[in-house]
Amino acid sequence: MTVDEIVKLMLAGAIAFAIVLISIGIFKILNNLASSIKDIRGVIKNLVKLSDMSVEDYSNIRKHFTDIIVVFKEFYQNITEPVKLIKMIIKYVNKFRKQDSIE
Repeated sequence: MTVDEIVKLMLAGAIAFAIVLISIGIFKILNNLASSIKDIRGVIKNLVKLSDMSVEDYSNIRKHFTDIIVVFKEFYQNITEPVKLIKMIIKYVNKFRKQDSIE
């Protein structure tokens, strides 16, 4: 074995070792990327749950507001209708009083 052959073998071994180290580095990068993707999937799932909860809360709040509006509307109608009737009665009573006072 000559020096050239030994150097060639050492060079081949160094290249093989470098390829193994590069492969290990790429494997670590891919492993970190996979764990990052898993974490991102978890975050996305949590965001989906949060958006579902917010839509559900919005629906509940909207329902409560519509119920409150209906109650106020009915209250307003229940108050204004008798007041209108009383106003009409007072108007007619005043009209008759004016007629009585004129005669």
